[in-house]
Amino acid sequence: MLYHNDFIKLLKVYDNEPIAITESNQILIGENQLQQGSNIYDVLRIDNQFIVSQRDMPLLIYDYETLKLRGQILDTKEMSETLLNPLEIKFREDTRDVIGCGKGFIHSYNLQTNKIHKLRCINKTEYGSCLDVSIINQNHSMTKDLVLVGYFNKLIKIIDTKEDKIISEARIHIGGVTQVSFDKYNSLYFHSCARQDDLVYTWDIRNTSTFIQYMKRSNNTNQRVQFSISDKCALLGNDDGTCSLYKDNQIASIQICETKTCVHSVHIEQDIGWVAYGQRSFGDEIHQTGIRKINLA
Repeated sequence: MLYHNDFIKLLKVYDNEPIAITESNQILIGENQLQQGSNIYDVLRIDNQFIVSQRDMPLLIYDYETLKLRGQILDTKEMSETLLNPLEIKFREDTRDVIGCGKGFIHSYNLQTNKIHKLRCINKTEYGSCLDVSIINQNHSMTKDLVLVGYFNKLIKIIDTKEDKIISEARIHIGGVTQVSFDKYNSLYFHSCARQDDLVYTWDIRNTSTFIQYMKRSNNTNQRVQFSISDKCALLGNDDGTCSLYKDNQIASIQICETKTCVHSVHIEQDIGWVAYGQRSFGDEIHQTGIRKINLA
């Protein structure tokens, strides 16, 4: 699967079906296409609901099969008509709501009532760039109320949403944090990466004064270059047209495209790796951009 003309800036994968977001604000789902009018920040599939966060728009809720608009949630600054648009949104299995972060806010959205819960422990001058919540797995009962938030000021904060308070911080990255991820198999651990930072760190949520371990990659860019970690391996995007596969105590380099471009979106689904590559073009400059499927077995 290869696209030459429209930069794929974000890739999501649900049940081995890729969903691509392009620079021209198209959402590509298989053979279907949804054109949006403003910059798309994130998308999220929950069963047959499809949520879209984009600049200067309410949170839009579509039917996933028909792509017809089913509803919207209007989120504005207090005492203002300025819309708040999360840069990243995640689904919480326990409470069945969506939580998102952006400049000076972390809000949860009830999809049944359209009510918004606003955390008050947030510094309104800090820019939350990414977040994650734990899924139901080992030790989930200890972390079900927690949210990880990565900030452009290089900080990671662990927030108790039930108590509405910050319980700890992690500091190690040399650039703005671009991905935080609870471990999918044991929620007491999480992983993180940042802009212009060659290391992906693993942490113990009970003690964030230092990291547990790290994995190396190549990332001298401001793009969001992601990773994905399963119970068998880890797949890390690089800025040189490759991705790094950590498996069976070995590291392998996988060539994704011919040009030295960013392999930025990375997802592992069972024994399949999904990656999107490319970078924004300026003027007449053209880079390869596309999606690849990798067998990791």
